[in-house]
Amino acid sequence: DEIVKLKADNAEILAKAAADIANREKTIEVGQTTISSLQENLSTSEEEITKLQSAEKKLETKLGEEKATNLSLKDDNARLANCVTALTQSVKDLKKEKADAEEEQTKKADDLKKANMELEEQLKAAADKLDNMKADNAEI
Repeated sequence: DEIVKLKADNAEILAKAAADIANREKTIEVGQTTISSLQENLSTSEEEITKLQSAEKKLETKLGEEKATNLSLKDDNARLANCVTALTQSVKDLKKEKADAEEEQTKKADDLKKANMELEEQLKAAADKLDNMKADNAEI
C-alpha cells in the first residue's frame, strides 16, 4: 500500500517535472524569438541610418552649391545638423537598448538552461528512485 502511494507520488513528481521542463523550454523559445526580433529591428534601423546618412550627404552637397545664391539654406543646414544629432543619439540609444536586451536575454536563457538542467536532474533522480522501488518491489 505504501509502495503504491510512493509510486503515485513519484508519478506526480515526474509529471510536474516534465511540465516544468516543457514550460521552461517554451520560455527559452520565446526568448530566442525575442532576440531574433530585436536583431531584425537592429538590421532595419541600420538600413534606415544608411538611407538617412545618404540623404544627409546629398543635402549637404546641395547646400554647398546653393549657398552663394540662397542664404536661407543656412537655417536649413542648422536644422539638419540638429536632426543628425538627434538621430545619432537615437542610434546610440537603440544600440544600448539592443545590448541591454541581449544581455538580459542571455542571462534569462542561462538561468532557464540552469533551471532546466536542475529539473532534468530531479527528473532523473525521481526516475532512478522509481526504478529502485520497482526493483525492491520485484524482490518482494
